Amino acid sequence: MSILRSAFTVSSWNMVSRVTGFVREMVIAAKLGASGTSDAFFVALTLPNLLRRIFAEGAFNVAFVPILSRIMEEEGQEAAERFAATALSVITLALLAITLLACWHMDYVIPMIAHGFIDRPETFETAILLGRITFPYLMLITAASLFGSVCNTMHRFWPYAFTPVLLNISFISCAFVLPEIGFSPDTALAWAMPIGGIAQVGFMFYAVRKSGFVLNLTKNLKHGSMKPLMQRMGPAALSVGILQISFIIDTQLASSLAESSVSYLQYASRFYQFPLSMIGVTMATVLLPHLARSLRRADKKGANTAYTQSVLYGLALAFACSIGLFMLATPLFTTFFERGAFTHETTQAAAWAMQAYCLGLPAFILTKITSTAFYANEDTRTPLIASVASLFVNFVLNIILMQYFAHVGIAMATAAAGWFNAGVQLFLLRRAGFLHIKDVVVFKQNLLQVLVICGIMAVVLVLWDITVPMGNNTILRLLWVAGASTLGASVFIALGHKIKLFDVHQIFKKILNRS
Repeated sequence: MSILRSAFTVSSWNMVSRVTGFVREMVIAAKLGASGTSDAFFVALTLPNLLRRIFAEGAFNVAFVPILSRIMEEEGQEAAERFAATALSVITLALLAITLLACWHMDYVIPMIAHGFIDRPETFETAILLGRITFPYLMLITAASLFGSVCNTMHRFWPYAFTPVLLNISFISCAFVLPEIGFSPDTALAWAMPIGGIAQVGFMFYAVRKSGFVLNLTKNLKHGSMKPLMQRMGPAALSVGILQISFIIDTQLASSLAESSVSYLQYASRFYQFPLSMIGVTMATVLLPHLARSLRRADKKGANTAYTQSVLYGLALAFACSIGLFMLATPLFTTFFERGAFTHETTQAAAWAMQAYCLGLPAFILTKITSTAFYANEDTRTPLIASVASLFVNFVLNIILMQYFAHVGIAMATAAAGWFNAGVQLFLLRRAGFLHIKDVVVFKQNLLQVLVICGIMAVVLVLWDITVPMGNNTILRLLWVAGASTLGASVFIALGHKIKLFDVHQIFKKILNRS
C-alpha cells in the first residue's frame, strides 16, 4: 500500500492543482472565447508545453530517475549530487540556446505547429508575438522538473505536485492585473507563463534544499553517467512524447479546418487531461522510483505487485472517469465555461470533441503505467516501437475521420491510436518478461467487476439527468454538476468496497499511517 499512499499524496496536490487550473481555464475561456485570437494563444501555449511534456517531465525524468536512484544506492548522496549538478548545467545551457533560437525564428516555428495560420495573417502575427513571450517557460519548467525528480527520488513527492498551482495562480492574477496597466487579454495571459515559471523554479530549488540534497550549477560538464542519460533520453523523448507529437499533428490539421477548431480541441482536452494527470501521471510518478528501487534490489515479486496494483487501480479509476466525463460533457462546459466570449455553440462543439477524447482515456492512462514499467528497467527503446506505430495510426485516422466529423474526427483518431499504443505496449512488456500481472484470472475478474460497476454508475447518471432539472443560473448548474459527480463517485466507491475490489477503510488507514 506504500504505492497507494504515495499516489494519494501526489494526487491530493494534483487535485488542488487541477481545481486552480480549472479556474484558470474558466478565466481564459471568458477572456478569449473561441476565435482567431484564442487559436493563436493556444498555439503559443502549445510550443513550450509540448516540449515540456516531452523533454522535461517525459524523456528527462524517465531517464534521470533510474540513474540517480542507482547512484544513490551504490555510491551515496554526494555522488548523486555531483551527477545531478552536471545534468542541471548541461540541460540549462542546451535549453538556453534552443530558447534564443526559437524566439528569434518564431515566424518559422509557428507554421510547424499550425501551418493553416499562414492563410490567416492576423492570427499568424498574433501567434508569433505570443510564442516569443511564452517559449522561455520551457527552460524554467525543465529546471523545476529536474528539482522535482530529485525530490521524488528522495521520497518527497508533494513539492513538485504542488508547482502547477503556482502557474495557475500566475495565470489568474495576470488575467486581471495586467490588463489594468495596458496589456491586451491575450498578451497578459501569455506573460503569465514565464512569470509562473520563475515562481516554480524558486519553489522547487527551496524544496530540494529542504530535502537535504545540495544542487547547484557547475562548470564541470563531464560525468560518467551523462552519456547513458543522453542515450536514453533520445528514444524516451519519442516514446513519452508520442501523445504530444500526436497533438501537434492534431493542431496542424485543425488549423486547416474552420476558425476556432484549434480552440475547440484545446478546451476539450482540458477535461480529459484532468483524470489523466490525477491518475496516469500520478501512478507513473510514484511507480517509477518504486519499481527502479525494487528491481535494483532484485525484488521481482514486489515489483510485480506494485505494477499489478497500478494497472488495476489505474484502469478502474480511468473507466469510471471516462464514463462520467462522457455523460456530463455538455453540462460541464455549460456550467464552467459558457460565459463572456464563450458561447453556447462553442459549448456544443467542444463537448463533442471531449466525448471523443474520453473514449481513449483508459488507454492513455494504461500507457503511462506500461511505459513506466519499461523505464524502470532502464529500457527506453521498446516503448518507442509501439509509440511510432500509434503515431502512424493516428495520422491515417485523422485524415480519414476529419473529412466526415471535422474537429471531432481528430479527437476520435487520437482515442483510437491511444488504444492501439496501449495494446502493443502490453504485448511487448509481456514478451520482454520484465514485469507481469500477478494472478491473471483474478485480475480479469476484478476488471470485469469494474466494468459492471461503471455500467451501474452510468445508469444512475442517466436517471439523475432525467429526474433532476439543471436550472438556468450558475449556482443551480454548479449544484447539479456537483450532485451528479458526487452521486456517480459514491456509487463507484460503495460498490467497489462492497465487492471487495478495494477496502476503503484499509486504504485510508494505510494512507494516514506514516510509520
